[in-house]
Amino acid sequence: MYTDPVAGMVETTQEEAGRRGLTNIHFRQCSADDLPFADRTFDTAVGGLSAMVFVDPVAAMRGALRVIRQDGYVSFVVWGRTRARSTNQQ
Repeated sequence: MYTDPVAGMVETTQEEAGRRGLTNIHFRQCSADDLPFADRTFDTAVGGLSAMVFVDPVAAMRGALRVIRQDGYVSFVVWGRTRARSTNQQ
């Protein structure tokens, strides 16, 4: 599942996937802080250089955790200092 709040990004990515012959991807325009998926739908959530521009990062992280199965994985790539972005706290 590919999601993006910007319709043009969804369209461009869908076109590129089609050009490459990728057929196992679904596309959805939506915001990360309001994911329209049922609880525990996915095995993994991955965000590439997106978390630092979320309107509501806390809501987005909660949403990602909500739609991931209990034994699933959530991973976000961000720019910035390690100390400023670390969420690996006990």
